Amino acid sequence: MHPKHFSAISLFLLCICAFAQDLTKISRPEEAGFSSERLARTTQFFQSEVDQGAIPGVVLIVARNGKVVYR
Repeated sequence: MHPKHFSAISLFLLCICAFAQDLTKISRPEEAGFSSERLARTTQFFQSEVDQGAIPGVVLIVARNGKVVYR
């Protein structure tokens, strides 16, 4: 990933985190129409990218309708 893209994405994510402080977490992703299995695959993908050194780290938050589905 190009350093400029990484910086822009990081800034974007920091802004989202600042606004996401009041989001409540639901107990099951299926309650919001998401698949727990597919979200787990997302974790596996990003972990493999970190393990290979392709990216330094990842913070992933998925929300729908003001509720955190996955963190």
